[in-house]
Amino acid sequence: MSLMRWSPFRENLPWRNLAMELENMFDFPRTTQLPRIDMYETDNEIVVSAEIPGVESKDDIDVSITDNQLSLSGEIKRTRDISDHGIHRSERYFGRFYRTVPLPHYISTEGSTASYRNGILEVRIPKTKEYRSRAKKLQIQ
Repeated sequence: MSLMRWSPFRENLPWRNLAMELENMFDFPRTTQLPRIDMYETDNEIVVSAEIPGVESKDDIDVSITDNQLSLSGEIKRTRDISDHGIHRSERYFGRFYRTVPLPHYISTEGSTASYRNGILEVRIPKTKEYRSRAKKLQIQ
């Protein structure tokens, strides 16, 4: 008789496989929050990097900070008009997006910057020692 390592998640494996099969069978899109982000902090600032591929102009992205929360919104437009007939698969996201994330530290909106390059939006926000309620819309470089 061989021993098998026990995993609490193994019992749910058949249901997980069934859910994946149903999703593939009916071709439901996977649910993800757009845009996907990475957030980290240094000694002096919080840095947020967001994947926003397909945005043609930085004017199509809005970045604002309100009450220690960062809000990202905008629109990804189709690059060409595609009629419904003839499409075999359409998985890329087009349309409006909106995401708000809480920031892990007190911040100052003064000195905050945002830049967009190669589908990546990077926001840098200085940290402070005390809470300051101030809203600011950032200009994207």
